Amino acid sequence: YTNIRLGYRAARLLEPFVAIDYERTGKATDKVTGGEVTGPYALMLKSDSHETAIGAGLMLHLKDTMSFTMRYSRAVDGRNTIVTDALHVRFLYLW
Repeated sequence: YTNIRLGYRAARLLEPFVAIDYERTGKATDKVTGGEVTGPYALMLKSDSHETAIGAGLMLHLKDTMSFTMRYSRAVDGRNTIVTDALHVRFLYLW
């Protein structure tokens, strides 16, 4: 997976940004036999899935030690995975 954020601190308080997220899960094989994976997790391990999502957000720098971030993310490409359509919220306080 990879997560890329590109932001610009437009003012002391505001930092808008864009986001790109990519993940890939390859098809699993048994390390001992080299054969097909079996068992209760076989469907998950043989998924061979990928997804690319893009988004945009805004970080508010409330104080030097406190920030609040909101980001919307939506999948634009993918296979064999649940489609991302999410609102992410984060409050960060450093002490």
